[in-house]
Amino acid sequence: MGRPGTFQKGHKSTGGCPKGHKRISPEAGRDWAMRYLDAANATMLKLMKDENADPGVRLRAALAVQERAWGKVPQAVEGVTGGVPIELRWGEPPL
Repeated sequence: MGRPGTFQKGHKSTGGCPKGHKRISPEAGRDWAMRYLDAANATMLKLMKDENADPGVRLRAALAVQERAWGKVPQAVEGVTGGVPIELRWGEPPL
């Protein structure tokens, strides 16, 4: 018996997309989400103002719709300290 999650010879894989499942293009998903963007924004505003609401699941759903419509917010990436600087030059012939 192999490790859990590894392929076993002679056993059918159960992972991946179910048979007959239709995949949609990223553009189609974005178009769908854009139709619900106003409702997602309204949900977030309502949750932000309602001190008694449990925002966990509903807020995450609203954010997921927004991410499908607009993409995820860019994250800052910091370089490793102590690395070697790299200098890039364009338009100069190689030495």
